[in-house]
Amino acid sequence: MDPWNQALDLLSQVVTPLWATLLQYIPLLLLGLTVLVMLSIVRSWARNASRNASRVPRPLPAGPVPDGIHMPSGSLWPFVAPIGLVLIFFALAVGGGEGVFLNIPIALVGIVIGVVGAAGWYRDARHEYDQLDAHDHGLLLVDETPGSGAPAAVVIPDGIHMPGPSPWPFLAPIGLFFIFLGLVLGPLLIVAGLFIGAAAAVGWYVDANREFVQVEAGHHAEPVTRDPVQVFPHKLVPIFGAIAAVAVVFTLAPWLLTFLPQQTAVGDDGPPATTTPFLSASAATNFDQGRIVIPANTAVVLTFDNNQDGVPHNVEILDPANTDQPLFLGETITGVATIDYQLPPLPPGTYPFLCTIHPPMIGTVLVKAGPPPSS
Repeated sequence: MDPWNQALDLLSQVVTPLWATLLQYIPLLLLGLTVLVMLSIVRSWARNASRNASRVPRPLPAGPVPDGIHMPSGSLWPFVAPIGLVLIFFALAVGGGEGVFLNIPIALVGIVIGVVGAAGWYRDARHEYDQLDAHDHGLLLVDETPGSGAPAAVVIPDGIHMPGPSPWPFLAPIGLFFIFLGLVLGPLLIVAGLFIGAAAAVGWYVDANREFVQVEAGHHAEPVTRDPVQVFPHKLVPIFGAIAAVAVVFTLAPWLLTFLPQQTAVGDDGPPATTTPFLSASAATNFDQGRIVIPANTAVVLTFDNNQDGVPHNVEILDPANTDQPLFLGETITGVATIDYQLPPLPPGTYPFLCTIHPPMIGTVLVKAGPPPSS
């Protein structure tokens, strides 16, 4: 082979590479670029250390807090809880292999860290709130009538403004939780989460803006923005709870109905039996078909369509006398995909079926006695 053709062959390895193989290395390339950028930032910061030195005067030694002033203590938990959330998202990103949409060990570690962070954060905040509650909720920004015998109002030192308590940073993430839960279980939870989050955002803005306007006008905030009891939305929280409860109940209704006794109307045999039944899923809350009918003591082929992109589903048929013992467990497929299940011959009766990954997805298999259908 002449040198020209050798050069062309060598060049073809670069000009027409195996893109399917190279695409696998894109995440590593992005990670390498990120590391290089971070190292460049660190190097630039070190070279300009003198220019980047803080110009803020050193704080004076801590002294006694003025009477009536409450300084919230520092807390480690706002840094711990997000670590758990990051691990949960990472578990969703890496997945857990075929048929599992998340890495279970990493997700469990993230859940444990998140729960510990939230519990610790709540414990510290509750302890601090109880201490304030024992002292008339902190500052008494009211004008007392002379001679009334009431305690004198606390005077805030000039130049000090303490932001008032707010329940909205606690209520807003509840809406975010419902939104993420709805991505897995159903759109009704997403709607409930959007409403809760929007209401919390508006309430947070109203309270913050009212306090800002008062401070901007040159006087301290009114008691309504200072007293934790007055500032808590007692009327709105029950509405939040009702919306969340309705969304959860309606989302889990198909699964909850399985606990009710099932009755069949007299003479209602349902659709005719078939040896080629069809089943599909378009949500993580229920199958598109609630019942399939097949002939007794006959092997049939069940076609299952998973119409949810990126979501795993399967079909499991249970023994009604012993629901812990499945009669058939189908392979899990990630949508959008289709699979043909070979069902074993079953005696006449009614058998429950479900998706083992999403238990609210349930249905029944009606196995009819008699001669098998002709088609």
